[in-house]
Amino acid sequence: MWTLVTTLLLSSLCCGSAQILFKNIKSATVTDCEKDVVIPCHATNMEPESLEELYLVWFFGKTRIFSFDGSKNTYSKIPAFQSGRISTSAFLKGDASLTLNKNEAKAGNYTCEVTELSREGKQMVELKYSCTKLLFKNIKSLMIRNCEKVVIIPCYISSIKAEDIKELSLKWSFEKTRILTFGGHSNTYTKIPTFKSARISIPGLLKGNASLTLDRNEAKVGSYTCEVKQLNREGRHTVKLKQHRGSSWFPLREYILIIIFPFLTSLLFWAQFAILMQKYESNISKRKIIVLSTSGLLFTLVVIFGASHFIPGDFSEKKSNGLIFLVIPSVIPVFLQYHKFMPAIGRTLHAMIILTVIQALGSALAVVGLYFSVNECAPKYGFLVVSGLFIVTLVELLGLIYMKWLDPQIGLNET
Repeated sequence: MWTLVTTLLLSSLCCGSAQILFKNIKSATVTDCEKDVVIPCHATNMEPESLEELYLVWFFGKTRIFSFDGSKNTYSKIPAFQSGRISTSAFLKGDASLTLNKNEAKAGNYTCEVTELSREGKQMVELKYSCTKLLFKNIKSLMIRNCEKVVIIPCYISSIKAEDIKELSLKWSFEKTRILTFGGHSNTYTKIPTFKSARISIPGLLKGNASLTLDRNEAKVGSYTCEVKQLNREGRHTVKLKQHRGSSWFPLREYILIIIFPFLTSLLFWAQFAILMQKYESNISKRKIIVLSTSGLLFTLVVIFGASHFIPGDFSEKKSNGLIFLVIPSVIPVFLQYHKFMPAIGRTLHAMIILTVIQALGSALAVVGLYFSVNECAPKYGFLVVSGLFIVTLVELLGLIYMKWLDPQIGLNET
């Protein structure tokens, strides 16, 4: 009997004094800055029957950051590690790992202390960061033109995974001079007077667009570097700003066609006027001669004025005015169709209507192209201007052919 009691007491004493053992995990490395960071702590010789037998404490350095009391089923944690959590079902099986959000998981030493009834044990794990560098789109240079009002220096991060602007910070430098700094944690900017127009888009930065916007008069030719930091990840990218030399507002081909078509329209108009005067001079009223000659002269003078201002080269207000004076007069031939065909309106009504409608559409197309191009530094719709002016010229040619060969009686019914 005494032997049995002694054996039980020795067994109980042995069990009570035995330490909890852990898997030999000395460190944990966080790669690519995961959304959640798990700091491992795995006990190997725990056999609790319920959570009431367990107690857990986590330390960061010497600071107690998290605790779990199984007897009361309660948690305790400090504000700096408010995201700290464990899985109670896993804890029953010996997994006391602590999970933290990435913005709270600091690199350093973490210690877990596990108590099971009268047994206890602890393990220290070092948390390390080995995050990949931020990656950028490969944009090495940017050409700028004098006519641009603003310059956007590109910086696009292709590997960012930010959820809060507080995770991010950004620095822009020109050569070796820092021109703009943005701290996401405080949501504040600092910039120097030389680049006072410097600005970024906060919503864009969250999506990986760290591009810098400058007014043209402050955008200097040279190297610009953006440095982006997201928690423990960072990267930098350099873009060289270059001056676009020998640039032309419109492509040379469009320049030539925009000038040639109005002149051709003017020549074709005077050819039609000459046919009317040659064949039917006695049947044309003085009023019609005045209307046609005055309108034709106005059209020709305006076109000459526009061509003298619309010379190849970079964008300027002078060239913009020249383009206006080349395109707007294209509406004049449309209104003159009736006066040219009025003597034989009965026989030429359908021809006049068709030519007028087509020429009006061409003129409208040219004006639309003008609207989208006149104030653009690099016009994208020059083809609309060219196409519209071509249609106006083509209709003048068709009108000349009609007067010359298809309706030789034109003008005989003038009243």
